Amino acid sequence: MTDRTKLSQLAHNAGLDLFDYDGCRYASLAVTCAQQLEGKTHFMSDRTRKFFNAQVHMLHGLFGGLVLGMVESVKHGDDARQYRATFVDCSGTVIYRDTLSEGFSTQKDAIKDFWRVLGTLTEQQVFDKLMAREMSAATARMVRIHTAQVKAKETENVA
Repeated sequence: MTDRTKLSQLAHNAGLDLFDYDGCRYASLAVTCAQQLEGKTHFMSDRTRKFFNAQVHMLHGLFGGLVLGMVESVKHGDDARQYRATFVDCSGTVIYRDTLSEGFSTQKDAIKDFWRVLGTLTEQQVFDKLMAREMSAATARMVRIHTAQVKAKETENVA
């Protein structure tokens, strides 16, 4: 079980499904990564991994489960394998990832980039952005519910 921080515990109490990664549980990091991301994003699903011939070379649970960080590589078609650092928050939003054309040609360079990017992230920053997105989504859901209720009432009054 991942050790929770104050902010990750707040996120958990708010109903967010945090990552629970404290080591590889399956035969490969890619499968473990896919299991952690299941239901949050298609990123690293079996289908996506196969399409991009993706591999996970390093995987870390960060900030008490708010973020999953990894070094992955992809090889699409005849292109050379590209390595890149990727960070995904617990809602499934990719918070950092180079494009395929911006990746590194070596795993070592991607690992350096991973640590560089991690040095720029703060738990508070990740938490604030995550909560802002969650609040925006909740507001949109409330507007849809209210609109449906108004339409139902209008229909009721017409009848």
